[in-house]
Amino acid sequence: MHKIVPKKIKIVPPSGDGLTASCLNGFFTSIAGTLSSHFDCSNLPEVLTPNVNHDFALEEVSSSFVRKKLHQMKSTKATGLDGISARLLKDAAPEVSESITYIINLTISTSTIPSEWKTAKVTPVYKSGDKSDPNNYRPISVLPLISKVTERAIQSQLVAFLIKHNLLSINQSGFRKKHSTETVAVYFVDHILEQMDKQMMTGSVFIDL
Repeated sequence: MHKIVPKKIKIVPPSGDGLTASCLNGFFTSIAGTLSSHFDCSNLPEVLTPNVNHDFALEEVSSSFVRKKLHQMKSTKATGLDGISARLLKDAAPEVSESITYIINLTISTSTIPSEWKTAKVTPVYKSGDKSDPNNYRPISVLPLISKVTERAIQSQLVAFLIKHNLLSINQSGFRKKHSTETVAVYFVDHILEQMDKQMMTGSVFIDL
């Protein structure tokens, strides 16, 4: 929901597998278009979420919000191509929060994300099969950590809008406070037991996207 999609990627190639960075770069940057060509979007299902008559607009963030998000960063988070670590951002938060706030608010007001924040360091992780086949690698993208603060600013406002106007399904547990895979499992098991008490069967379909 709140991910900044990488515009550029810099591949860190696996060693000793016969694959070059340019080969993997070409594969990862073209795979989305290749996959989307196999989908027919002419007959989409009816949208089940209610219509909303209110416009959503991003508001500028405060330096206190930015400082709080910097302090909340895990010190072990991977560093992007800018080389700015989470530890540095946490320790320097009182000094740099004002400048970062200015950049984030400029991003919101101009609807333009700095190109450096969209350049990701990508590490191909081998899954299984032929190591010389790029299809058998999963890309792990790492964006600059400062972009994560922008993501949080957008995500918090968007989620608040969805909740205020009741646009989220009561069955959705992902990306919601006080919800988790545990709440889904409890609901699912409870539903099965309820149907068993009624001498009914329950069928389910699990989809991994």
